[in-house]
Amino acid sequence: MPSILLILPCISLIVPSISLILLCISLIVPSIPLILPCISLIVPSIPLILPCISLIVPCISLIVPCI
Repeated sequence: MPSILLILPCISLIVPSISLILLCISLIVPSIPLILPCISLIVPSIPLILPCISLIVPCISLIVPCI
């Protein structure tokens, strides 16, 4: 019986958080059409980013011994 008394406050905390999560989802969903064009802009730039990363990695390996 005492365990039920412990569970009740937890449930009372979880329920409002579910309503917050639903609210967040309802805010995120309409913004998906806005995010898609951004992704379509980011994807072509990935091949440009890759050479930069390949340059940064050796630099890091040079910096680490200095630290």
